[in-house]
Amino acid sequence: MTVKRYGVHASNFLSRLIMNKISEILPTRIKRIFYIGSVVGILFSKEPDPSLLDRINEALNVAYGSSSLLFSAYISDRIWADLILEDVKFGNVRDMDNKERWQLSLMLAHRCPNWLQYGTEQLMSFDVYETITRSLLKKAA
Repeated sequence: MTVKRYGVHASNFLSRLIMNKISEILPTRIKRIFYIGSVVGILFSKEPDPSLLDRINEALNVAYGSSSLLFSAYISDRIWADLILEDVKFGNVRDMDNKERWQLSLMLAHRCPNWLQYGTEQLMSFDVYETITRSLLKKAA
């Protein structure tokens, strides 16, 4: 897996100001919904299987309904616009061992857009790790 960063998505003053205000206004729960949904979008599919979203939502207790994760999955390319993930699609994620899943989780938490950060990097990493682990349950069964 190769990670590249290019450009600065919020390079001008007005964009940075708006992103800072959004970061201050959005509740943690909404940030968490957007974060987990967008991770599903970049790692798996922009149109994820409803059963996958159900398993993730049940494990992480993110939202009242798993469909809440869909919007952020649809716009995941925009959320993670300054991050290119190569070779990180479902087939490769499925083949990762625990150490590689944790490394991916830590990397995504560390490179998360500022306006979307909530809690600690450790919590965000755990959420990604659980998302990946829950996605594998159906495949293991």
